[in-house]
Amino acid sequence: MIDEDEREALPIPVADPNHNTLDESIWRTVERDAHRILINTRCVLLPFGIRHDEKAKILRDWDLWGPLVYVLALGTCLISDVQEAPALFSTVFSTIVFGSVALTLNVLLLRGHIIFLQAISLTGYCVFPLNIAVLMMKIGLSRTYCTVLACSSVICSILASLPLVSAAVHEKRTGLAVFPVILLHVSLAILAVFSVQVR
Repeated sequence: MIDEDEREALPIPVADPNHNTLDESIWRTVERDAHRILINTRCVLLPFGIRHDEKAKILRDWDLWGPLVYVLALGTCLISDVQEAPALFSTVFSTIVFGSVALTLNVLLLRGHIIFLQAISLTGYCVFPLNIAVLMMKIGLSRTYCTVLACSSVICSILASLPLVSAAVHEKRTGLAVFPVILLHVSLAILAVFSVQVR
């Protein structure tokens, strides 16, 4: 759980409506975006210490830099051991996109509030545990070892997405809303287990 001191040390970034990013320096923009990526990644790694109002702020203040980095890293790690690298790389990207479309439609059908880019941001950040698992799979002890890592990363990813999805829908409908996220992460984990070469 995130205690009060840690929460104050890393505030949730909130967009200032009077702030004009065209007037700021490039370094300030990079610093602001890197800070947002760190905050959102921390929320994925420690999902249960987030208050409900903070969940809504995280979902509202989405970005695409972190998801881009994490999905690129996942695709790059997976293609290093296979021969059909372009097909696998595009499969990773299309799985994330289709999962985000399914999440968006599902939340909207459940009378929630989310836009497609928020869904991409959410699913992209929640891929981070799978990135760690794929890096650990590279030592490739056995197929069982890779399967255990993949299963644990799926559980971490689903637990990380629960607080954020619950901010988009009514609390009683969170289980239904998170179903596309479960399918997305299970699909990516299966892809990772069979793509990594066991030594």
